[in-house]
Amino acid sequence: MVYGRKGKTGTTWYIEYVDGAGRRRREATTAATRKQAELLEAELRVREERRARGLEPHDRNPQRHTVESLVGWYLKQTAKTANARHLGHTLRAAVVGDFAATRIDDVTAPVVRAFLAAYAATDVVKGSIVRPRSASTVNRLRAYLSGMFRAAIDAGRLVGENPVRGTKALKTEAPIPRALPADVVAAILDNADRAWRLPVAIAAWAGLRYSEIARLRWADVDLVVGVIYVGRTKAKKGRVVPIHAELQRLLEEAKASGETPTPNRGRAADAVRRAMLRAGVAAPEGTEAVFHSLRGAWASQWVACGADVGLVEFVGWGPRASSVMQTSYLTYPVGHLRAEILKLSWAPKAPATVLALPAKAGA
Repeated sequence: MVYGRKGKTGTTWYIEYVDGAGRRRREATTAATRKQAELLEAELRVREERRARGLEPHDRNPQRHTVESLVGWYLKQTAKTANARHLGHTLRAAVVGDFAATRIDDVTAPVVRAFLAAYAATDVVKGSIVRPRSASTVNRLRAYLSGMFRAAIDAGRLVGENPVRGTKALKTEAPIPRALPADVVAAILDNADRAWRLPVAIAAWAGLRYSEIARLRWADVDLVVGVIYVGRTKAKKGRVVPIHAELQRLLEEAKASGETPTPNRGRAADAVRRAMLRAGVAAPEGTEAVFHSLRGAWASQWVACGADVGLVEFVGWGPRASSVMQTSYLTYPVGHLRAEILKLSWAPKAPATVLALPAKAGA
């Protein structure tokens, strides 16, 4: 098919054809006339038919991408996704050097394997701290690369197999679940930066994930009924979270002053560590002091303060798919949820160490 579009500098002739992989392609040409564009389209049709019949090799990289330029294209495609910031930071920092300059049609499973091995052997340097790169970090980069090549194949920018599929993820060991002690969480709540005071409080008093807090709007917070409606969650299950009296006070103050419940710029983990440094406390050995730790501490401390484990799981995770009753019918009365959340306390008299809930994949 041939058609033209008039512009300021004249008519641009476009051709449409089906490539050897069965995908419909549209390209602008430099043809000056319709006749020239039709001749080009006929030549392309013959070439793609030969490729489809195996008489001519496929061009695996029609856009002449390098890995670096493919990263740029992929980040534009994923710019509006929830993971866009972390995806861009990881790929831009990792895809450098010879691997970045490699044409994507020359990227094979051994090439990816060697790149990931070199990445795994590189230490992470942050200030004066040097530590080896973890297997989970390497596996995350591998997953990002796999998604990028898969998207390139779907868009016709790479013809053939995904080279990352020929590699294996590194083995990882699940850490022993340990919750932050109550006195440490209380210190974090009292010493958090003003910009992070509300997000930290929502995590500690309501157990929301950072990604859920980042998407929170005042329309999701019902201060009259006393609940937070969490819609888009990691588990793709909406849930209702009761608001503790202390959190209610902070939310009312923030709304009255025109603040938003979402986090300010900066790393959430750094906000937690600054609060601990300011308070002069440290997490016990083996306990991770990051923003997500507040979610685990919330669940563990709520149980330690007398809440039912099943209710904590229901509020923190949402209806479990294994139970038809919980998925389709069970809704805890708001009054019951409010009464239960008031059992939670981060006061110094609360237990300094609490029993961690069993680890749950993806929590």
